[in-house]
Amino acid sequence: MANTRTVRRYLYCILMLSICVGMQEAKGGGPPQSEDVVTGALQWRNDETIDHRYYVFLPKEYVSSDRDWPMVVYLHGGGGGGASAEQIRKLLQPLMNQPFVLLVPLCPPVPDGMNKMHQTWNHQILGALIKSVINEYRIDSARCSLMGFSMGGSASWELPYYHPELFDKVAVMSGSCHFWKVRYFPKIPVWVFSGGAEQWLPYHKQTVDAAKSFGVNVTYTIWPGLGHGENHKKSLNYEPLVQWLSGELSAPKQP
Repeated sequence: MANTRTVRRYLYCILMLSICVGMQEAKGGGPPQSEDVVTGALQWRNDETIDHRYYVFLPKEYVSSDRDWPMVVYLHGGGGGGASAEQIRKLLQPLMNQPFVLLVPLCPPVPDGMNKMHQTWNHQILGALIKSVINEYRIDSARCSLMGFSMGGSASWELPYYHPELFDKVAVMSGSCHFWKVRYFPKIPVWVFSGGAEQWLPYHKQTVDAAKSFGVNVTYTIWPGLGHGENHKKSLNYEPLVQWLSGELSAPKQP
């Protein structure tokens, strides 16, 4: 038992040191001067070493102001882990130049996986990464939102279960999870989006129904006739969603 504790302490110290090094590399040793996107990498050492890359997109007014900003964390789907900053910028165009900091982690690929598929999001790594960014940038920690699509949508259901202190609202696009995770979901609002023609729509509905049965504050929007990718595009371009994430809207607004 004592040896196990010693190993855990050792791994934790390595993790925290790696976070500091990764943030210094991402920041060039200090706060951004003119960049609107900063690239970083958090090194996680457990059974293996994982370089967990991420992008931080800053509002135009970030450098010239001294205020604390809301932050939106976006978790991509299974095919987005190798994207460049420009690809992310194009994919998430509706979220760019908004009145919030946008954090986009990149899920590391499995080296020998079929078609280089990406690992499932790791709640420990994500929690450490998000906390490090909140501490490094001028972030209002009481206004941190989470959103995700597909694999990232399912992770957006699950992550608040492990880190209930981190988020004030959640947006889920094409995601589902085990009912046990929503049983202990924190008392924050969730806005869920599905395409009416999605193959996995029944699982989305089951998760929403389970969450509601446990008292979770869920708003559910289904786009009639839309498939998986179409749901992502339609939801991202739905202006009330972006306004809700930024705090301009106090509650979800159904189409």
